[in-house]
Amino acid sequence: MTIIDTLLSICSQKRLLDSQLLSTPDFSEKWKSLAPDFMSDAVSQINQYPQYVIACAAYIGMAAASFWDADFEKFKALKYKDLLGSRGFDNMDDHISDNILKLPKEISHALSQSLISCTEAAINWIRHQDAEPGSEQAFYVVVQTLEAMYQIGVSIELRILGYYGKIYGPAK
Repeated sequence: MTIIDTLLSICSQKRLLDSQLLSTPDFSEKWKSLAPDFMSDAVSQINQYPQYVIACAAYIGMAAASFWDADFEKFKALKYKDLLGSRGFDNMDDHISDNILKLPKEISHALSQSLISCTEAAINWIRHQDAEPGSEQAFYVVVQTLEAMYQIGVSIELRILGYYGKIYGPAK
């Protein structure tokens, strides 16, 4: 089972998604522009705070989807630094939830709990890849996981915004 399949299963069980990713090519391109700066923060923090780092990728996806829906020009101009909170990377999740998505506290908390389930599954998936810590393969597995979480975040936010199914096609 791929990491995407695992995450989709969890999100479907929690009724956040309907067993498919919602996306457009715009989001893949946006990940390519956001990922390098995010990865420089993520790599230095992932050993100490793996759940937080992995969840941040989903929050980035949710923020990207929110900008895409609200103002495509702002989406195109979106930079990683625009997603950072007052304490930089350390409170990115709160900044995105409170200031970009403007989620009520109870919804933000429920979302956070669902993303914890995803991050735990992602960590388990990473461990089962049998990549030697610090190796190129281990780095690739982490990059793959973070991109998958970004895609999940995009899909969750698009679903919240009312986008459904076939417009975007099935999960790949």
